[in-house]
Parts: sequence; structure tokens; C-alpha cells
Amino acid sequence: MSQIPGLDTNSFFKFAANTHDTQANFDMQKELIKSPNRMESLSYLIRSCQQSPELMKLFNDKYMNRFPTTVELLAMPPNSLGHQLGLHLQTHHIALDFAGVDSNVFYNQEITLPVYLGIRALRNHDVLHVLLGRDVSPMSEYYVFAFQIAQFQSPLHMVSLSAGLLGATLCHIIDPVVFMSQICEAFQRGQKAKFVFGFPLEDHWLTPIEDVRQSLNL
Repeated sequence: MSQIPGLDTNSFFKFAANTHDTQANFDMQKELIKSPNRMESLSYLIRSCQQSPELMKLFNDKYMNRFPTTVELLAMPPNSLGHQLGLHLQTHHIALDFAGVDSNVFYNQEITLPVYLGIRALRNHDVLHVLLGRDVSPMSEYYVFAFQIAQFQSPLHMVSLSAGLLGATLCHIIDPVVFMSQICEAFQRGQKAKFVFGFPLEDHWLTPIEDVRQSLNL
């Protein structure tokens, strides 16, 4: 089988078979970073970032505020973004910011603009699930990927979504018709929404979630 530069085929097939194998997804990122075509593959992402003055300000300020604990989030007003995120974490038994998973591939680099966006997307992955009204099913994960592809054309999300199509086709994880219709919906929402990771979400835990959605055109 011919090799594609930057593609870790072992991790790719693992993720196609099991969307909850987060480590396999992160391992795909390790190979993408080493790809000889790395800068070409990032060109659309960089352009998307540069077209967002809000994100550029966060990047220049090196904005990376502390995350509350799940207990702190659940103590916030019931209709707030923070409380709804806390319920999501508690209901699905997950830890914020992928605690317990080796995510050093995202952090152990010089903080360039693409790396900074990657860290923001990683840190706020569960927040995006909540804002989009998605659970943690395989289809929901691919929905979130498609939304982000519409927003900033991330190479990792495009590879991950490719794994989803393979999983729907060969592993029968998702009905292919449902997969394609949901992906189209998510992509359209991503195109219509404001640039989510240019918005300082971490400053809005106490803000009503519907107000945050309205601010982001979600």
C-alpha cells in the first residue's frame, strides 16, 4: 500500500473503527506535524486565522485563561455556559481539556499561530459540543469536526472526518446517509457562524448559553 506523507495509517484505521480512541486521533496529529507538506496543508488554516481580528488579538495577547473544575462549573447558574458544560462533563464522565490523555503533541511546540489555534480548539472541544448541542456519540464527534473544517480547514479534522466516512462505510458505525446529511448540516453551520475560537469563551462561563450562541450566530 502506498504511503501518504503525514498520514499515520495505523492510528487512522484505529480511529475509523473507534471514534472514542482519542489517543489515536492525537497520534495522527504527530505524523501530520512531521509531514513534508506541512506548511502547504496549513495555508487555508493560517488564512482563516488572519481573517479573524478577534483570534489575532487573542494570539497576540497569548490568551489562555484557566479552566474551572467540573465542581466549579456545576455551581454556576443553571442557564449559564459554565453550568451546561459542567452537566455535559458529568453526564458523559469526561474530563475537561482531555485530562488523562497524552496531548503533549499540541502543547510541546513553539506557539505559532496554527499551534495556538490548535490549542484553543483542543481546550474548547467540549465547549463546542455544548454550544452545538451535541453529545459524545461518534456522529456528534464528526459533526464537530465538520463544523471546524468549515471554520478553519484544519488538516487534522479533515483526516479525522475521512476516518469517519471509512468507519461509516466499512465498520457500520453510522448509517452513511445519516453521516453525510449531518456533516452537510454541520459544515453549513460552521460557515454561517462567527469564528468560534476567536471568541474568549473562557470569559463567559457565567453568561447564559443562549446569549453566547447568539453572539456566535449559532
